[in-house]
Amino acid sequence: MYGLVFNEFLDFFGDQYGSDALEDVLSAANAPSGGYYVRDGAYQFSEMTALVSAAAGVAEISHRALLNAFGRHLGRRFSEADPQFFCAYDNVLDLLTAIDGKLHEMLRGLYPNDAPKVDVLERDSRAVRLSYDHCRRLEYIATGLFTEAARHYGDKVEVRTQRRQEGERASIIFDVAVQQAA
Repeated sequence: MYGLVFNEFLDFFGDQYGSDALEDVLSAANAPSGGYYVRDGAYQFSEMTALVSAAAGVAEISHRALLNAFGRHLGRRFSEADPQFFCAYDNVLDLLTAIDGKLHEMLRGLYPNDAPKVDVLERDSRAVRLSYDHCRRLEYIATGLFTEAARHYGDKVEVRTQRRQEGERASIIFDVAVQQAA
């Protein structure tokens, strides 16, 4: 996992819970890197898992709620870092159906044996069903990203997930239904 994601997580947590809480997380996680990550460096996923577990404990919230909030944070950061990315699509459903070709294509180039795969199973004017295949449990982050992407377009989404485990890889079915924001 890229150092960029680690740094974003630490920034997010520090902003939400304060520097003392962040120090508690770094201490409890006992991360091999000591909490210092090079943006383009690659780090073990187990280190992120330790940070998330420690952060959920310090914040006294579920892993799911923490990762969902982090996903929304990432969505805002992506929007700030590359506003043109969202402008390329008319709505959140167009963005979600194109995600495998844009974002994940880059990841497959960097990590040919470890990149996620997203397939569009169904799509209509108000909903999309996606299959997300990856060896890591990132569905809660994805749910937050979907929520923030919809907000960017002035919409709200309801996201439901179903998890299927096949060996080391997990297949997640996302049902994303869009409702106009009031």
